[in-house]
Amino acid sequence: MNASTNRNGRATVEQALARLNFKPRALEPGHVWLAGAGPGDPGCLTLEVLAALGQCDALVYDALVSPDVVAVAAGAELFYAGKRGGQPSMKQDDINALLVRLAREGRRVVRLKGGDPYIFGRGGEEALSLARENIPFRVLSGLTSGLSALAATAIPATMRGINRAVILATGHAAGTDDDIDWAAIARTGQPVVIYMGMANLPVIAAKLLSGGLAPSTPAAVIVAGAHRCRHARHNRRGGRCRRARLPGADRRRRYRRHARGTGGRGMTARAIIIGAPRSGSGKTSVTIGLLRALARRGLKVRGAKSGPDYIDPGFHTAATGLSGVNLDSWAMPPSLLNALANQAACGAEYVILESAMGLFDGIPAPEGRSGSAADLARLYGLPVLLVLDVSGQSTTAAAVAKGFATYDPDVRMAGVVLNRLGSERHRRLAGDAIEAIGLPVVGAIMRDPTLNLPERHLGLVQAGEHENLMAHLDRLADMVEKSLD
Repeated sequence: MNASTNRNGRATVEQALARLNFKPRALEPGHVWLAGAGPGDPGCLTLEVLAALGQCDALVYDALVSPDVVAVAAGAELFYAGKRGGQPSMKQDDINALLVRLAREGRRVVRLKGGDPYIFGRGGEEALSLARENIPFRVLSGLTSGLSALAATAIPATMRGINRAVILATGHAAGTDDDIDWAAIARTGQPVVIYMGMANLPVIAAKLLSGGLAPSTPAAVIVAGAHRCRHARHNRRGGRCRRARLPGADRRRRYRRHARGTGGRGMTARAIIIGAPRSGSGKTSVTIGLLRALARRGLKVRGAKSGPDYIDPGFHTAATGLSGVNLDSWAMPPSLLNALANQAACGAEYVILESAMGLFDGIPAPEGRSGSAADLARLYGLPVLLVLDVSGQSTTAAAVAKGFATYDPDVRMAGVVLNRLGSERHRRLAGDAIEAIGLPVVGAIMRDPTLNLPERHLGLVQAGEHENLMAHLDRLADMVEKSLD
């Protein structure tokens, strides 16, 4: 069989590209290309953007760019310039200055944005800044997320007999002096695709209704539309799914946090936090076991640790082969925290973040800067797997779990792992009580002192001091595979 054909005799991707006779333009030193990464799926990249990533030696990229796409620019120096609503972000003037500086250093620069750089991507501002400084630039279009996300969920943007136009609008400034006239948009009778509208959805809905839009108007809320983790909620006229409807009854729903849980402001791999009420609950054993079990299956998984602890990341690295990372919302400025979180996600399919001490434990500080793992859960929208040491208790564990589930609505408990169980009856009593309050129990680990990692007065004995470290890590992985769903 010819190497350029597959088993069915059809052309391979490589052969199809050769037939296309695509000849990319050269990215010259001192030039900047403003490129669109599309809606997230690497398959949505244009050939020109793909070729640009292969040529650049400096990549300035946004939060919504997939780690798989960033990884294409192998060998390039990475500059994270993500912007997320309501969070400390790099100022646009600073991004403009960075592009100019890199170009003047003779770098081959790609400025990579999610979607299309000229559709709510501030690409026009960057182009003007480059033009004023006489920096050669080029614009490489990308699929805009507002339209490609509709297609991914089988919603046509236009349809004969239904609409003759489609409106692209930003909801970022809703309710401010810079807001657009939503009532006027409602009166057009044409469908509206709203970008960056989750945080202001109640305001936008109210203004659309005031413009005459019927409360029964079909609507859809789509998050991460071209990602595997896509979320879509539809309200179809006469259908059963009503959670995305426009009336004010839904205004109190926390759409903003739901949306933030899938994109990632610097945390774009699939990620979860392993948390507990206190130290000594078994977080580290569960974390290391999960890391090792996933790595043994050939998955690229990285460990992370909240706070300054340097010991646990050593075990994470040994379990996965990928260097661990610390994320500290108190000690690190937001720009550094976001950059490290995004670097942790790059080259990894999964990130498992181990909490220090108790999940909400930190120091008195402004909101989001306490150093707790809960800060990271809010910031990146990460779900929490709660590890409960239930030795000496049974149904009381449900009260503890409920407290965690309700203490902060912006920190979501995805499930519970019961640790140090004494018997099957013990598991049933604690597990049934927790599931009765609506939290899934996804793991039950029996008491086994031989699984404990040795400790000393400053914490765990460091990974490099264990003679049989890998054998112990494999035992923890075996435990996780046996005990967790």
